[in-house]
Amino acid sequence: TSGSIVAQWPLNSIRNYESTGEGCFQIEAGRRSPMGEGVYRFGTRRGEDAEIYALLDKYITEVCFCVLSINAVLKLF
Repeated sequence: TSGSIVAQWPLNSIRNYESTGEGCFQIEAGRRSPMGEGVYRFGTRRGEDAEIYALLDKYITEVCFCVLSINAVLKLF
C-alpha cells in the first residue's frame, strides 16, 4: 500500500490477464517473464480490478494498433 513498484512485466511476457469483478486481478506470465512463469493474483478493492483490466486492455490495444499501422506504412515502401 506504499505505492511503490514491487514487480513489472513486459507486455511481451504476458499471456493473459483478467479481472474477476470481485476484487481480484490476475496476470498469466510466460517463461520469459523477469518474475518467472506463472499466474500472479492481486487483491484489489472491489471494482479496482475492472479498472486495472480496462487500462491494460486499452493500452495494449493502442500499442498493437500503432505497431500494425507502422507495419502497413512500411510495406508501402
